[in-house]
Amino acid sequence: MTFKIALLCSIVLGLAGCASPVGNVFPLEERKLQAKALEKRQQLAEALLQWEIIQSVNSNDQDAVIAISKLKNEIHLSLQKHYASLKKAEVEEDIQEQRLLLLKILALNPTDSEAMASLRKLEWQDAYQAASDKSASMANWRIEKPVTKDSVARLKQPSTNLPKREKTQQSLQQRSTQERIDRLLQQAEQKLQGQQWAQAGEILQQLSDFNGTSSLQTSKLINMKKQLSAQYYSQGMRVLTSDIDQAIDDLQTSLWYDPDNTKARLQLSRASKMKQNLEEIRNPK
Repeated sequence: MTFKIALLCSIVLGLAGCASPVGNVFPLEERKLQAKALEKRQQLAEALLQWEIIQSVNSNDQDAVIAISKLKNEIHLSLQKHYASLKKAEVEEDIQEQRLLLLKILALNPTDSEAMASLRKLEWQDAYQAASDKSASMANWRIEKPVTKDSVARLKQPSTNLPKREKTQQSLQQRSTQERIDRLLQQAEQKLQGQQWAQAGEILQQLSDFNGTSSLQTSKLINMKKQLSAQYYSQGMRVLTSDIDQAIDDLQTSLWYDPDNTKARLQLSRASKMKQNLEEIRNPK
């Protein structure tokens, strides 16, 4: 409620600051039309906010007084109905119905902390279920690794029937490839130490195209991928509440580098559910 009052005050001050001899930048009559359009679309909370803004500018506006009283009554009755249905859904353990009703409640009253807490609880339940599901795989998240260029990178094993000259050429080719892999690993390590995550990722993707890496090289590659996965996981968590799309992108990248990162998988499921909830709150059915 404090946030709502602050929002109203800031808007009123903005309107006052925008006043001119010609009139307001956003005339109240236009705001009334916007409020009525929101009512028609059953976006009652948004409509109520617009009428309250109008009343803050002109407390004697009868249109605003009547509309506010009407909307508050409609919202109150709708909330009572939804909460009654929610109790029934909880008894029947109907998770989907509970989620839908909580979204409807938040669409009517975005500051309802009880409904928000209940919705978050359902999100975590879904997230843990997705993370523990044995059938979950990278395909579930539509994250695909680049196609391996086998025809280019695969090294042929030397045959005992080949002439000595060809054996020597293949040995030199294999040694050259190993040296190139070592150089790329060293470059990737330098980029990671310099916190140049994107450049390090590009090098690691190149290394993923190579076959015939030694056990030591494979171990280094896996460790670097896990390190980069942890970094993208941290980045995703930092922006989870401010930029949901960026958070989802970072968590998907984290899983690309380390499919076994269960924390990233859990938070990706949660972020995806949060995005879906936000879209349904903004566009209630």
